[in-house]
Amino acid sequence: MKTLTLTILSTFFLFSNLSFAQDVETNQENIFSRENDDEGYFSIATGYTANLKFINNKGLDNLTEHFSFPKISNPIFSNGFELKTSTVIIKNLNIGFIKSSTNVIQRNDSTLTGNILFLNKQLSLNCDNIGFMLDYAINPFKSFSVNPGINITFSDMEINITEAYPFVNYNDIGPAALDIAYYHSLSKSFIVIEPKISVEYAITNFLMFRTTASYSIGIDNFITNKDWTYNSISNINNTPSELSPSGLNIQLGLFVGLMNF
Repeated sequence: MKTLTLTILSTFFLFSNLSFAQDVETNQENIFSRENDDEGYFSIATGYTANLKFINNKGLDNLTEHFSFPKISNPIFSNGFELKTSTVIIKNLNIGFIKSSTNVIQRNDSTLTGNILFLNKQLSLNCDNIGFMLDYAINPFKSFSVNPGINITFSDMEINITEAYPFVNYNDIGPAALDIAYYHSLSKSFIVIEPKISVEYAITNFLMFRTTASYSIGIDNFITNKDWTYNSISNINNTPSELSPSGLNIQLGLFVGLMNF
């Protein structure tokens, strides 16, 4: 529901500004003409973003060490998507919809006595972010802008630790544990406030490259449970404060759309 609502609002903003751009094109010979600097910044674009995240691994290191997994090292890569548009009312102000997803998997398959029993062991870190962005374009010269701003997102962080045989009989699946097989799931929802600064360069009127540096600050999501949850039903006590999506983020993005700056 949260994703659907954000998507509908983002689509509304996009089409509202597309309508404005079409009106401008009707009244001017060329929407991309830049007769003077007073025209400011205007863009409507969508694009792919590649993110390198540097998070505090102290909390994760406790888990990886306890279960004999290799440590998860920085940076952590994530894929993203962004839909952005300049506003009509406030010159040079941009708003948009953002989404990114992180998935890191560590394996530590092993054999027991006499190489008879094989076990598959896996630790996965998943982090999904969805929300809004806001920035203001400072446009010192044509096709180039510096945009300070902020992202506000909902971030769902989940850590899954599993161990099981490579093959399991369907009829053996039931309330009783399958010998030494186990499943641990830790999850929590955060609100992430992310101050940022971006540099944009319009390669053409239809293609733009952007690089961004930001810092994520994860706080408790007051809308949902503030505690970490175990296997979706139990609260976890004494969770390290470092176990969060907070940290430095470096982003590269490639956008297509209409750029007039």
